[in-house]
Amino acid sequence: MKRIACIDGIECLFSKEAAEHVLFLTTEKSVSAMFVREHFPQVQVCFLDADKPLDLFSNDEEVIRHTNILDAMRANGSDELFLSHRSSPFIESWARQNGIRLLQTAWSYQETFEEKLFFQKFLERNGLPTPMTRILRKPEDASGVSVFPVVLQHPALLPPIEHTVVSNAQELEAYLAKFQAYLPLLCRAFTEGMPLGVTLLIGRADTIVSALRLQCFAPEPPLQEFLGVHWIPRCDVPAAMIRTIEDVLLRLANAMRTAGFRGVANVDLIASDRSVVVLECNPRMSSSTPELAVQPELLHGLDFFAEFRRALAGKRLGANLTTVPDTVFRGSYIEFDYLIQRMPKGYKNVTIPPVGFYHWGNGTWKPTGRGAFSGKNEGLFYAALPATSPVSCLYNLAALFTNFPLFDIDGKGVPTMNSNGAELLQTIECSILGAPSPHPA
Repeated sequence: MKRIACIDGIECLFSKEAAEHVLFLTTEKSVSAMFVREHFPQVQVCFLDADKPLDLFSNDEEVIRHTNILDAMRANGSDELFLSHRSSPFIESWARQNGIRLLQTAWSYQETFEEKLFFQKFLERNGLPTPMTRILRKPEDASGVSVFPVVLQHPALLPPIEHTVVSNAQELEAYLAKFQAYLPLLCRAFTEGMPLGVTLLIGRADTIVSALRLQCFAPEPPLQEFLGVHWIPRCDVPAAMIRTIEDVLLRLANAMRTAGFRGVANVDLIASDRSVVVLECNPRMSSSTPELAVQPELLHGLDFFAEFRRALAGKRLGANLTTVPDTVFRGSYIEFDYLIQRMPKGYKNVTIPPVGFYHWGNGTWKPTGRGAFSGKNEGLFYAALPATSPVSCLYNLAALFTNFPLFDIDGKGVPTMNSNGAELLQTIECSILGAPSPHPA
């Protein structure tokens, strides 16, 4: 097997089947390089040269446009490139011209299935459950909305309209008048229930369903940012609800397969005792897919990256597993991007702690010196930035994957950060900022 190139990607590092064939592309100042060299000696690390200052979190297309990635791949015997996020028409044209095989779902499928209007119509056409939905194409369409509250979504999730809750008809009319330039919008009846996420691996004949995760947000304005996810065991969800979820997911996977889709699909659901509805689909790697690679039990014990690669190659997957795995894992994932929006005034630089596995205990966050989870109360801190990074250039900051819960779940299935999680986050925030910051919990 020739080497598989990736740009600061985690998923392929933890693949037992593929890791020895990985070419890890990064920049010389990235804090990820030392971690990879120390704990993954079988992985070839290659530093890229750029023709301009480059934030590797911008996107893969920018890396391809502005670095010597093609020369680096050829010099190291690589003709496959794993895309850590989205493909694009430019990337696919570049790959065809240079004989590179892309390890990512084709751009045409990513674009259509992630576009909210298309996906809503796709769900309706295939008889899949969705919230009561209207498409508002002009301000006058507000008169047809009679049930409140509703959630407004732009088809491409453009700010300032990402997930906006509107309480009454007057508020809706005023909102559409103000943001008329963003029409059309999806207008969905607000649905109470557990905000669940799940990953589907869809091959030519098989489907693999991941464990379930709850989406977690800071609770009060103005700090209602997305914080991350909390993985929940199957037993935490009522049996009847699990059966309904599995039925919906199987029907969705079969419909996407029939439409030609292959690869990974991250699906958002709202589940309650009354119903399970599908909200949206992100047909690409996401903030949750690295933990599927780090923690195989979340995918029935299978090798996530190896199965993803088989799906794209049109091969049979390692199994056809359409049930939610029976895990005991209650770990969490945190995105530290909320710090970018709430950076205290006067900060010019942030300090990125070393990438690696840490142990949390007695208020102390210490490196374990290992390259995998080896005990309780551990987490993987990951970033792909220089150790000292200017605030003005930050797009993504860092991520944390833990094998212990940072959130508690109330009787309605809503996650709230627990005191242990709050203390840990504040400790890491202090490492990044050099001083305490307002807490998201």
